[in-house]
Amino acid sequence: MKNLVIYYSYSNNSKRLVKDLAKKFDFDSYEVKEIDKNETKNRIKFLHNAFKSIVNSEVEVENCNLDLTTYDTVVYVSAVWAGNLTAPMRSFINKYPLNKQRYAYCYLHEGGPGKYENKFENLMADNNLLGKIELKSVKKSYDQEFNKLAKWYQSIIK
Repeated sequence: MKNLVIYYSYSNNSKRLVKDLAKKFDFDSYEVKEIDKNETKNRIKFLHNAFKSIVNSEVEVENCNLDLTTYDTVVYVSAVWAGNLTAPMRSFINKYPLNKQRYAYCYLHEGGPGKYENKFENLMADNNLLGKIELKSVKKSYDQEFNKLAKWYQSIIK
């Protein structure tokens, strides 16, 4: 089976998880990157993107040169911002929709998931959900959360 993990990582938590997961499992990965004309990464940009997440707005993301239809399973990994999908991940999903494919998702948060699950699954309504996993406080308990993710990933790619 050919699998793809797509992730967005503002603070590198998602990126670290995916890179470590790749040491245990065979899959392709793709990092969603926002096109930032000002090349800023600070609190103002974070607040701006958090606001865009709250109001379900989109941002410009880099073009993806992968053909998503060639993958058996696509797994998305991203943080929760103010109870919502990050604007870059939402933008990517809308720009590159799956075509009645198998998917799963992992979401990270420090506070609460809000309506993340409903919003994510609504975006993916025409596809086949294999599973989802919530990771809390990755910064504080990385090893525990990573092991939880690895066990979950193995269960969905059987």
